[in-house]
Formats: sequence, structure tokens, C-alpha cells
Amino acid sequence: MDLNNESAFLYHTSCPSCGSSDGNSVYDDGHTYCFVCNHFDSGELRDDSGKQTKTAMLKGTPVRLKKRGLSEETCRKYRIHKDGETLRMHYLTKTGQVCAAKIKTKDKDFWMEGNNTDHQLFGQNLFPDKGTRLTIYEGELDAASGWEAQPKWPHVSIPNGAKAAKKSLQRVLDLLQGYEEVVLFFDNDEAGRQAAQECAELLPPGKA
Repeated sequence: MDLNNESAFLYHTSCPSCGSSDGNSVYDDGHTYCFVCNHFDSGELRDDSGKQTKTAMLKGTPVRLKKRGLSEETCRKYRIHKDGETLRMHYLTKTGQVCAAKIKTKDKDFWMEGNNTDHQLFGQNLFPDKGTRLTIYEGELDAASGWEAQPKWPHVSIPNGAKAAKKSLQRVLDLLQGYEEVVLFFDNDEAGRQAAQECAELLPPGKA
């Protein structure tokens, strides 16, 4: 472990190892270090053989998004960062490593950087694989807004919009089957309604 590298400190967050609420420091090269329990994570992705692959980069910082009604705390939880004139919504692997980010400009243009290697839903890494109710949204910011309104329940979003919703959920069927109720909270337009209907067909009767 080399703590004398040239990476820049971003912010403090909770530690997955010891449970400290703010002892874990996050740096812009993706590595984290907890000053409470000394847990270190390089942030480097590994393939199935354990070999290190390309390092995923965190950029920007979590800030309050007043127009969306999102607190800085919620943005920190979901790794939603302001980076200049753009928003970066970071995707994490099953082991909690940053692997990709969806970028949103002020003109509402979107693109994805990196590779969502585990086909995770946005925010999926924050919650258990089973429970009572899981709410799935069409957009990342909608999921974060859902958490602001109802922090008792898990709130996640599909990664690639309504047209790819069914394919996205087919890849996480184990997650869907682990919850007693799955709420599909998609946009109330034609594409959103059609996607919700297609996704509901993936679930046992009465679950959606």
C-alpha cells in the first residue's frame, strides 16, 4: 500500500470493513483508505483470475442538488458527483469498486464511461440481495430522489433507459427474486409504460 502517491483526496465516507460512518477516505484514482481500521482498497478492478485490470477513476465531488431536492449526503451515498458542468453517476461492481460512470451535461446529453462489468443496477451495491420491497426507476437521479423520500426501502435504477430495461433486469433476476415486492417506477410516457409492462412479465404473478 502506497499512501504517498499523487492521488487527490475527494471526501470521507463510510467504511465497509469496520462500519465507521466517516473514517473512510476516497481518492480520485479510485482507492480508499480507512483511518479507523486501516482498511485499504486499491480501487483496481480484477478479472475472474484475480488479475488487475484498468483502474476506474472517480471524478468530481458530491454536492447538494437543489433543483432535484437531493442532499449532499444522498449524493455521497449514491456516488453522484458534480464535475465542472457535468454530473457523474458512478456505477460500482458487486465488490464495491467503481467500474463506470454515466455522464450528464447541463443540456441533458448522456454518455457512459467505463464498463459496467457486473451488469449492476445503479445503487444496487448499496443494498442487500433480498428484502421486503425494491423500487426500480428509469433514471439514476430518480432512484436517489426515491431514497430521499423513503429511506427505509432500497431504490435503484436501470442503467440504459426504458428501451433496454427488460434486458437489464434479465441480468439481475436473482436480485428481483430475492424481494417480496418489486415496484417498477418508470416514466409515465409510452416508452416507460411499455418497459414497465415488459419487465413485469419477468416476475412471478403478484410480485410487481
